[in-house]
Parts: sequence; structure tokens; C-alpha cells
Amino acid sequence: MQVQLLRPDGTMETFNRPLLCPALDLQTLDGNLRLAEEIADLADAFKVNDDAVDDAGLEALVKPFGQFGRPIFVDMKMLKGSRTMKERAQGAVRLNVALINAFALADKLLAKTTEFLKGKGTRLLAVTVLTHHDENYCQEYFRRSVEESVRFFSQKALDFGCDGFILPAPTLPAVKDFDGIKGTPAIRPVWSQRDANDQELTATPAEAVRMGSNILIAGSPIAKAPNRRESVLRFLEEMDNAWAKVG
Repeated sequence: MQVQLLRPDGTMETFNRPLLCPALDLQTLDGNLRLAEEIADLADAFKVNDDAVDDAGLEALVKPFGQFGRPIFVDMKMLKGSRTMKERAQGAVRLNVALINAFALADKLLAKTTEFLKGKGTRLLAVTVLTHHDENYCQEYFRRSVEESVRFFSQKALDFGCDGFILPAPTLPAVKDFDGIKGTPAIRPVWSQRDANDQELTATPAEAVRMGSNILIAGSPIAKAPNRRESVLRFLEEMDNAWAKVG
């Protein structure tokens, strides 16, 4: 699937292959800027966490990373009223943010935001099941398996006009017949160090590509690597090798 993402300068970039989106999840702005600068020429896009509600906070979060020219995914994980979500989407559009997200659980509250975003470069992805969740969680809270939960929420997202969804990579086969951008967090190469609190639902870069991920989101395997550039290059090599076989 071809994916077009908005750059900070307002132009569109077209990707004809799965893209790598390192997560800038360090605790300080300076740390994230150093990380971005170190790998900007290798990364396809960057993800930043949005802890701010107002436009001033969003601008302070996004603008420092515009200098690198890569599409920016603001991890909003919105689950708010329709007016609030639309206002936050308006702020993202003004800042040429490529991607934002909201929980599919928001259901019909997503409609005002998706209607506003029609014809604009900023895309809205729906969060389905978090990678921290497991089968027991989904059965208890959603009364469905992990795969059935992802498919259910993905269909809701498409019904309300979202451009795609965020889902655990192991569940990609459950939505292989769905259109839309498929972003997968918690990508963990076999050679990366695992944290004690690591996610439940992970996949290697090659596995994610083979199963149909469009955007591979990776945090600690890059940010905490002894050599970050080498880590990104290994990611890209693994992705390219898998893509050559399925693309």
C-alpha cells in the first residue's frame, strides 16, 4: 500500500514501502532533539508524545522537530469529547503534523474530527488494542479475543472515517483485508535488549513487514542502543530484506 505523509514544510512525501518511525520517547526535549539529530537522515518519520492540551503546548512539542524535515506523528491517544478532539486536530493541521491518533473506543465522537480532516494532509489513526494488553485483558474487558478485538475496533475506525489504525503487529492478519494505514508499535528485533516492563504483543521488523505493517514504530531498541545509527541501519536492513520478499 502506498502511504503519503505530510512533511513539516507542508509538502507530501510518498512511501512505496513500509517506513520506520522511531519514537522520541526520552524524558527531556534536549534528549529527544539529540536523538532526532543523530538519526534524522535515516528515519522516515518521527513519533512524539503529546502531553499538552492547548495549542501553545502542542506547538512547543512539534516545532523543534520540524528542522529535520521528517513527517511527525503526534501520539495523542485522544479519548475526549468531540469538540476537544476536533480542536486538537485543528492545532495539528496548523502545525503540518502528519499523523495523530485517537482511541477507536471514542466511537461516534470521532466523526467531527474525521469530517474536519477531510481533504487535509493530517491523518487520523485509531488506536485499537494496546501492545501492553493480552488475551486475558481483551476477554475480560472486550469479551473478545485479541484478534477479534482489533478487527472490531478497526472496523469501527473505518466506519467513522479514520485513515487507518494502530494495532499490535501480531494481530495484522486479522485486518489483512482492511484498507487504511496500519501502524504497529512495540517493534522488537531479536538483537535488541528487552526491558523488564516490555510490551506483551511485539514483533520483529521482518515479522511486521511480512504481516502487512505500513509504519513500524520503535522506541527503546533505537533510543537505548549503544550505537543508535547502527540500530536504525539494522532495522532498515531487516525491513528491506523482508519487503523484497513480499513487496
